[in-house]
Amino acid sequence: MRARRNRSTARHRLPASFCALAGLALGAGAAEADLTLTTLLESGAPAPVGDPGVIFESFIGAPALAATTGELLVRARLAGPTVDNTNDIGIFIVGPTGDIALLAREGDHAPGLAPSVRYANLNTNFLPAFNAVGDAVFPATLTGGGYVDGADLGLLLGAWGPCSGSCKADLNGDGQVDGADLGLLLGAWGVCNGFCQADLTGETIFTNNDSAVFAGRPGAVQALMQEGDPAPGLAPAGTKLTAFSQAVITNSGAVAVRATIQYPPAPAGSGRPGFATWVYEGPSPTLVAASEVAAPGFDPGLAFSTIGGVSINSSDTLSFIGGVFNPVSSESAGAGVWGGVASGYELLARSDDDAPGTEAGTQFRSFTGVPQQGSTGDAIFLSFLKGPSIVFGNDLGLWRHREGVVSLVARVGDDAAEVGPGIVFDSIETPIGDASRTCVFRAEFVGAGVTTANDQAIIAVDPDDSRRLVVRTGDQATGAAPGQVWSNFPLPPTVNANGRTAFLGMLIGPGVTSANRDGIWLIEENGGTTLVARQGDSVEVKPGDTRQIFGLSALLSTGVDTGESRGIDDDDDLVLTMTFTDLSSAIVRATLPATTPGDLNADGLVNGADLGLLLGAWGGCPAVCAADMNADGVVDGADLGLLLGLWTT
Repeated sequence: MRARRNRSTARHRLPASFCALAGLALGAGAAEADLTLTTLLESGAPAPVGDPGVIFESFIGAPALAATTGELLVRARLAGPTVDNTNDIGIFIVGPTGDIALLAREGDHAPGLAPSVRYANLNTNFLPAFNAVGDAVFPATLTGGGYVDGADLGLLLGAWGPCSGSCKADLNGDGQVDGADLGLLLGAWGVCNGFCQADLTGETIFTNNDSAVFAGRPGAVQALMQEGDPAPGLAPAGTKLTAFSQAVITNSGAVAVRATIQYPPAPAGSGRPGFATWVYEGPSPTLVAASEVAAPGFDPGLAFSTIGGVSINSSDTLSFIGGVFNPVSSESAGAGVWGGVASGYELLARSDDDAPGTEAGTQFRSFTGVPQQGSTGDAIFLSFLKGPSIVFGNDLGLWRHREGVVSLVARVGDDAAEVGPGIVFDSIETPIGDASRTCVFRAEFVGAGVTTANDQAIIAVDPDDSRRLVVRTGDQATGAAPGQVWSNFPLPPTVNANGRTAFLGMLIGPGVTSANRDGIWLIEENGGTTLVARQGDSVEVKPGDTRQIFGLSALLSTGVDTGESRGIDDDDDLVLTMTFTDLSSAIVRATLPATTPGDLNADGLVNGADLGLLLGAWGGCPAVCAADMNADGVVDGADLGLLLGLWTT
């Protein structure tokens, strides 16, 4: 039986010492739901970094939410008497009672590395990931000199005597390792900044070892991988890590890392670049896939050429796309989508396979984006097509893999009946969500009545592969003045396990300017839309302190159980960053009110209106469905009995 959240149950409530935002100016046509906005952290507040007078100057991007513990991961820029450009960014964990702990700060020692190695940059090429129980994984670039210690002394003593050719331990270059070299090493003992010849173990940070991936909680962070280290599980010896492009963490604590690698030079050639992904389910990584390693499901002798981004769920089941080639001839052999556990995944779909749900002779050509992994092992992926009837305009589709069966979900050129008659898909993007429950994706359309003012929408895909319209450009925007309509959805939306969707929208219409154009909306349980916040709105950050919103940032474009950070939890609470016209900023939680059980239209009553909604939903309900009160997947007499038992006068 599917579990269904009841909003009357306990929630992650914040203490009264946190300030509730009051007076949010929703404007004419405001949403029915009374939204509560609660300030969690403000710029100007003291930052717990150990240096007196250091404060949070501003916040970088959107916060991430730990859905189970209620903790937040916040990246912040710092200010204060001891702050300069070498230590002005930190990553912090904000607890559900308002306590703040430092996870990492630029300029601090990088745990697990030499004592002189420090974090140089925590605002790197990809975001930290934060799971439901408050574990984090994050990238960093490094700085620092070397360190001369017993390990270097051991290397020098091991090389004692004549030294022909290049010899690192011959510090004075006289052709032998002797007491003179020992004296130089002992004289450099400890931290040595910059180039340090006596650092024989090579701990000095250069451009070929200045990035790493870290994981943990405040006070318990460890380095997982460092650029320049040997690539685990890969042969030949000398294969090294060269950069990191993704790190995600599951609710069970497993970490997946995607990196570029460099194979050593062949006898008559140069080093060969490649890609690889590992999963940490314990202290040591398991190699998932790598360039030049055999590609499961393809003919013997064929290997991966490229490895795409990975999606991984709480059961440590993953999915990814990859290219395949013949290492002997260097010719491409196609591409595939793989899924399963790190130590035993399988091919889900491959180029040259017939594409289910399409006309005869149509095959998968290549795959794009990151497949969305489902909580029960399903995967949703995008593929380009080839075949005799394929042209630009019908060459891209979205498929779901479930229990060995691949089924078509949506395709460019096919009818988009959920939007309107005579309308077809013109473009489809990578879906976001839980591939075993509900996913959402942005799409564009052409057809009857479609113009550039109404050609974009957010579409939801439910577990039975049925689609429904979530929101469309050209429609009246909830919480906005009459005539103010959505003109664009500039970022992919996000969705939680209950199918609730949050999205960023841009407006156009009378009175809309660049100062009040952008807003964030949340789809309610009954299908209604609530405006969370909008540029230009005035909010009371704390009693007597009203400010005007200049910008908004929420963590959108991330899935439910994919190892990525989330900005919305399964209680439908959304966290976001607000910046204000006075250049201050705040981290805010948006909370929808708890609903009355049986109140399907959220009007505070259980009456004939709700009965009508229940009867209208009678029958199978594979998606999260408010009328399915006992969450057994069907709306029937049992649900009717529950609703009648909750009847209000």
